[in-house]
Amino acid sequence: MVSAEAETGAPAWDSALVTGQLINLRFIKDALRRRRWLWTSLAILGLICGVGYHQVFPLTYEAHTTLYLADPPGVDPTIVSTNDLALLQTTAVGQRAIRILGEPNLNPINLLGKTPGMTVSENVITITIDGPTPSEATRRVDAVASAFLDFRS
Repeated sequence: MVSAEAETGAPAWDSALVTGQLINLRFIKDALRRRRWLWTSLAILGLICGVGYHQVFPLTYEAHTTLYLADPPGVDPTIVSTNDLALLQTTAVGQRAIRILGEPNLNPINLLGKTPGMTVSENVITITIDGPTPSEATRRVDAVASAFLDFRS
């Protein structure tokens, strides 16, 4: 009896692909084993990229607080809310918050970020602050809100 490889010069598994016969698990296992170095290299490369990504871009958490502010009577609420946002972004508020937190190595600009507050309506401001952990982000946003309210009064 002559094998398919001897007649055509091609391996016997090629005829299974050409004729549409089902491929068994042994065929798949052998194909993966032949390229084991490739799959191992890709897995190690993926691990290195994943660890490197988290070293370059560390995970940060955000905390939000909402303040309802009472405006004095007889003033334009739009101007007052714009002034409140401007006050929130000052370094004086950041320095007061750092004093409340008790972290002298923290920078007011890094604490407040680019836009710490957002006007929801004429009397409502939402403050958003980042932190390395959820509890630290909450602690920081509470300190910034207290410092802002102290500075505003």
